[in-house]
Amino acid sequence: MGFAILATIGFLVCNPFLFFFERIGHSTSKGILQTVHYCILISHTLLSFTLPPLLIATVVPAFRARFDMHRRLGLVTFPIWLYVSLTGLLLCWLTQLQLPGIEE
Repeated sequence: MGFAILATIGFLVCNPFLFFFERIGHSTSKGILQTVHYCILISHTLLSFTLPPLLIATVVPAFRARFDMHRRLGLVTFPIWLYVSLTGLLLCWLTQLQLPGIEE
């Protein structure tokens, strides 16, 4: 869990640089793939804003040995965290995808 939190913090620090300098988030696809890309991007972005307060609220009870509260909050936090992590990887892959016949 500690490594996962550090990886998330590292991603949150590095992501703005990637976004502005590497054009992450810029879709080169057209049609239905572009629609799918933007739907995933919107849900990913909105849910990512909820993660920092949820992570703090979930980790603090664990440090205070309140594992009942930690478990209860973890049931909400974990699926959101997993979705945001996996869709982040999917979005990076979709952004780098070079489809034939599509010019930038």
